[in-house]
Amino acid sequence: MKLLPIHPQPRAGEILSSWMVRLALENRFHLHTFYSKLLGYKHPIWTRDIDRSASPELIHILSECSSCPKRKIEAATLRHYDGFIYEDVRTHGVARWIVPLGVYHRLHRKGMQCCPLCLKDETPYYRLKWRTSFFTLCEKHKCFLIDECPNCKAIVEYHRLGIGKYMNVHSSELNLCSHCYFNLAETTPVYPPRLPEHIIQEYRGTLKQVANNRWGRTLPFPAAHPLAFFHGLRGLLMLVNKRPCIELRKNINNFVPLNLPLEKEWSLEFGYLKIRERFNLLMACFWLMHDWPERFVNVLKISHL
Repeated sequence: MKLLPIHPQPRAGEILSSWMVRLALENRFHLHTFYSKLLGYKHPIWTRDIDRSASPELIHILSECSSCPKRKIEAATLRHYDGFIYEDVRTHGVARWIVPLGVYHRLHRKGMQCCPLCLKDETPYYRLKWRTSFFTLCEKHKCFLIDECPNCKAIVEYHRLGIGKYMNVHSSELNLCSHCYFNLAETTPVYPPRLPEHIIQEYRGTLKQVANNRWGRTLPFPAAHPLAFFHGLRGLLMLVNKRPCIELRKNINNFVPLNLPLEKEWSLEFGYLKIRERFNLLMACFWLMHDWPERFVNVLKISHL
């Protein structure tokens, strides 16, 4: 395999699929032609979740044509969080803490999450951390992430850039909507509602630790190991969202203005929920974890659980 004439390297924290799109567009090729004809990779790529299921063959080809070390390419896949957020990412089906892409039961279409302010970079690219359902805010800009175009409501699918009317797309235009070509970086940022400051701070502190792939003892609740923390957090999310726990949600709403639904639970897997729904559930859990375990025990008592 010959080295490509233009071979940009993955940016810090960039997700594999984002770099693969930039690699093709920098060399002025459409994605299918670039990978199947030029690089000779004959297996499906864009009809699968390549960030979860990149094969050793594909990683080898990418390394050869770009002079990028295999370990760096593998670190751009969702296997990067193995042993940190989850024990081992599933390559098919529903995976814990991963935002699924595509269509779910023909009803729920999910796109890539992104921070519009981060996309203002000179070379916009998509971050690995944005595929985790734990991220609903940008830890840097403090605004909500988005997963659809504010102009046409299409989901964010940057791998479809260059298809159709606008055939010539440069890699510096990864901030464009693939449907209407609206500049997603121009989206007006939306910030969380006013909540107890310690909840937002603790959540953002945890986001920063995940983003930096570091885990310390700076959090005000038990977090000896990230796997234990995320396993416990998932248990809390399931409890708060459980159908019979109406009284628990009512009591949380009395203390924190989250407007958790009282009559029903969100029936979808956490990763399929809307960004604001995930944010509200996470804020409820972070509020419960504050002053652990006293607040948690007291709220369960008054909720008769």
